[in-house]
Amino acid sequence: MEKRFVVFIVVSLAITLGYGALMRWLQPPQPQQPPAGQEVVQGEDQAEEEEPQDEPAADPEDPAVEEQPEAEQPEENEENSEEVPAEDEADNEETKQTWLTLGSLDPASPYRLLVTLTSRGAAIENAELVNPRYQDLEDRTGYLGLLQPLPHPQGIEIQVVGPGTPAAKAGLQAGDIITRWDGSTIPSVAYFRAALKETEPEDKIELVYLRGETETTTSVEMTQHPLQVLSTEPGSKSSLLLTLEQVGDQILSREARQLIGADLYGRHWELVEDETNQEQATFQIDVPKYEVRVTKRFVLSQIKGKGTTKEEQASGYKVKLEVELENLKDETRLLSYRLDGPTGLPTEGSWYAIKIWGGGVRDVVVRFADQSPQLVNCATIAQGEQTEAWQGTPLEWIGVDAQYFAAILIPDHEDTGKPFLERSQAILAGPPREFERLSDTTVRVVPLSRPVAGNQSISDSYNLFVGPKDPEILSTYDLGSLLNYGWFAPIVNLLLWFLHFLNGYIGNYGLAIILMTICVRLLMHPLTRYQTMQMQKMQATQKKIQPQLKRLQDKYKNDPAALQQAQMALYREHNVINFGCLSGCMVVLLQMPIFFALFTALRGDIQLRQASLFGEGIRWCSNLAAPDMLFYWEPYMPEFLTAPDGWISLGPYFNLLPLLSSILLWSQQRRMMTQMAPAADEKQAEMQQAQKQVMTMMTLFMGVLFFKFPAGLCLYFLTSTLWGMGERNLLPKPDPEELEDPKEVKTPGKTPATSNEPAKPGLIGQLLKKVEDIQNEQAKVKRAPGEKSRNKKRKKGK
Repeated sequence: MEKRFVVFIVVSLAITLGYGALMRWLQPPQPQQPPAGQEVVQGEDQAEEEEPQDEPAADPEDPAVEEQPEAEQPEENEENSEEVPAEDEADNEETKQTWLTLGSLDPASPYRLLVTLTSRGAAIENAELVNPRYQDLEDRTGYLGLLQPLPHPQGIEIQVVGPGTPAAKAGLQAGDIITRWDGSTIPSVAYFRAALKETEPEDKIELVYLRGETETTTSVEMTQHPLQVLSTEPGSKSSLLLTLEQVGDQILSREARQLIGADLYGRHWELVEDETNQEQATFQIDVPKYEVRVTKRFVLSQIKGKGTTKEEQASGYKVKLEVELENLKDETRLLSYRLDGPTGLPTEGSWYAIKIWGGGVRDVVVRFADQSPQLVNCATIAQGEQTEAWQGTPLEWIGVDAQYFAAILIPDHEDTGKPFLERSQAILAGPPREFERLSDTTVRVVPLSRPVAGNQSISDSYNLFVGPKDPEILSTYDLGSLLNYGWFAPIVNLLLWFLHFLNGYIGNYGLAIILMTICVRLLMHPLTRYQTMQMQKMQATQKKIQPQLKRLQDKYKNDPAALQQAQMALYREHNVINFGCLSGCMVVLLQMPIFFALFTALRGDIQLRQASLFGEGIRWCSNLAAPDMLFYWEPYMPEFLTAPDGWISLGPYFNLLPLLSSILLWSQQRRMMTQMAPAADEKQAEMQQAQKQVMTMMTLFMGVLFFKFPAGLCLYFLTSTLWGMGERNLLPKPDPEELEDPKEVKTPGKTPATSNEPAKPGLIGQLLKKVEDIQNEQAKVKRAPGEKSRNKKRKKGK
């Protein structure tokens, strides 16, 4: 029986894995096309294996390059089909893309963010967090800085150097030409990127660079990558791009990308030097075709005070955007614009991440006045199912939500109770991914059109929150509703408070989880002790009544109904069924809320992210909110098993703690099975064998279920299971003399051989008694026809 079962499992698994591999080989996944009506733009960045050019490739959908089809424009916008003025193209070609930074990566600076801006579209290209607690958990290579290198005959020319980065500390500046890297020449940008990938944090590299005619040798120490909350991915937009929505009677249709002759995405905006410093940058661009001037001003907030109070600690995660439209004509015209939101939020843990609200890795969240937040799954957006815009209700905030970080756009305008925006909606920032839950999503807001007098302007401002989903930080920006723990919120908050309290004294969240588990089991000890003692008594009693069970089976071997009644009467008489049955369920039920609360806390609390079990020096269990990741096995496993998504995906890492949890569960159940009374007949032996098979299946199921669970949750399960096994071993065994002697069971129609009263039945015993009564009634009904026929024969005989 066991051999057949093992063969069945092995063959089933082989067929499943083989079929998946065969289908992926015969039908490889095709790149998805963007949904209808969804624009896709080329990113400013080139692929890593390609060398960047002096000027980014032109966007094929850009009106500055190719006319938009007339079908995409409304009737009142027919004149937009004209060709782009030649001066616009010339201006775009002559202007070189530039980058600049706001803030600093130095923890001692008064900034929480290092923001990199680009002149192309006057947008945010990257936003990195300064706090060392928020580091990139997946990129373990060395970090030098976002240099935006371009090829140069003597090496590479760096375009931007952020303050506080290792490059800045080594003395590098924008415009320097790096000629040698650790003794080797640099033939291309691709070579430089490959050399960076070979480094690790704390590596010291010798650089040779040119500044003008002066050659300098310096040493740079690599660090760990800071977390990029905002980034510009290949094929996706940068953050906070803007274009014109309406100029007079020219209205941009929702399906179109930009007004013809108003390419504000692809052109390079002019930097207003006298309004630019380390915390502020102003870009400006003229649109000659429509006689409109557009100004965008970015202002990075600083840390308030000394950063000691809660409000001061929460400050510095805001980028203020001011938008100004100036009417250069003498006549009054209606003006409006279209503003896109943040892009490129982190996808860390995409193969195991499960958000509190569900959904994908980068979902759109929106909140309207006096309403609860709404979440739009990024897979829904990628599939083109979220096409309708929100209109009519005043908007409080809208943005993109990742697992532990968020970027939220908050309109900063006078609250009049009337809508400030004409519409807002969720859109894709780039093409859909093969795994739709990883697609890059963003938002779009369009203010109501307003009349602007000649040579006058209108202006709006927005606050962009870019930071961690820390409850205290979110509450400062009125974003506390982003964290919603659902039904388990009271238990989760209490559990988190206790974990943070323990960590404050111990300094290790792994030990805090172990201590919390011990505290929970100590509180439950009276109940578990009672359960264990009762179970031991039940097992001992079952062994003692085995001879009577055997006699009953011999006596009623031809009458199964009578045998069942006799066995139930025997069990009830010795109170076997009641031992520990209800208490065992209570132990499991009491732990379930704590188990789910810890699971919810690990996938939502920013303090548990990057919490290590053994310290930062050991990679294994370096993040209790993620699987333990013992070693990287993706190169040695089938692709469908290591894919980031899929019903049978196990992820790219082998995890040890789920395996230990399964082995421990299997050994615990096997030990309980061995303590059971031996089978009295073949039927009971088959039942016990079936129980063993179910136990094996449950162990396999738990192993797969737990494989991508957070290491902290597995740690709780291991500690709780070991504690339970220890309790069973250390508790005293029941004294055989305390167990009642086996009694003669009362069989149907006979008087029991003893006068001792049976134990008072409990809840389970009462239910069994009702079942027995029903069976007796059914047996009487079945015997009734036979009794009538015998009565008739007796009458005839008389």
